[in-house]
Amino acid sequence: FFFSSRRRHTRFLPVSWARRCVQETEIVQYIQKVIDNGYAYASNGSVYFDVNSYRRSEKHTYGKLEPWSINDKNKRDEGEGAMGVGKESEKRNQEDFALWKTSKPGEPSWDSPWGKGRPGWHIECSVMAEHALGHPIDIHSGGVDLKFPHHENEIAQSEAFHDEDHWVRYFLHSGHLNIDGLKMSKSLKNFKTIREILKNYNGRQIRLLFLLHKYDSLMDFSPHSFDEPLNKDKRFQEFFLNIKAILRKSGIHQPQKFEKEEYELQNVLIRIQDSIRSVSYTHLRAHETGRNLVCRLLLEKKK
Repeated sequence: FFFSSRRRHTRFLPVSWARRCVQETEIVQYIQKVIDNGYAYASNGSVYFDVNSYRRSEKHTYGKLEPWSINDKNKRDEGEGAMGVGKESEKRNQEDFALWKTSKPGEPSWDSPWGKGRPGWHIECSVMAEHALGHPIDIHSGGVDLKFPHHENEIAQSEAFHDEDHWVRYFLHSGHLNIDGLKMSKSLKNFKTIREILKNYNGRQIRLLFLLHKYDSLMDFSPHSFDEPLNKDKRFQEFFLNIKAILRKSGIHQPQKFEKEEYELQNVLIRIQDSIRSVSYTHLRAHETGRNLVCRLLLEKKK
């Protein structure tokens, strides 16, 4: 269903599809290295990430994305889900989170050095991401509601695995999608499928709807959401129809060659492109220099 829906509204598909269930061996090896590096511990058949041990290292900081949430017990419990229910006594610290959980009778399980169990939620993503993208990762994206604890714990366990101070260069968090003013969720049964939307709008109009919203802002989907995309789609269609009509009359399909004016225009365009590239490079270098300076100052202050 997902693949067929994607093909109906776009011709661009991901080049790699990660499947967690075929990477159990890699996940176990990943967890073992985090333990070997001193940032995790086994307890009663489970393995937990040691947040205090991670904090004590000069290389690491816990709470990079949303530092004000690290003491939010509700968010931490939500991140652990059923894996954390009744397991507080197994942890050295209540902030610690599960890398591997022992399975209850009847639950799916895999063999591991700590006994039969299954991976924690966060560790699966780290292993799959590195399997597909390597290390370090340039861009990691996800919903804004995953900043803490999911993405924060991904960062911690991945930096602990490599024992380095960075895993991802840039995190991009997308805004929520609301349906008629309410957050889209399975419990409310207010979600929309691509197949359902394509009954009334084509793929180009759907893409325009997305392009008209900033990626990290809230997007509300309602019957009025397509007013602007439909208007812009109509303008684009009329523009290209007019271009086609002009080209048919212009004789453009006959053999052409550059005259003096075309050469002059080409030179102007080349100069403008070079100027834009130069300014962009200067700004990027200034940003990189500023960021490195801030990092050095923070490190010196920490020492």
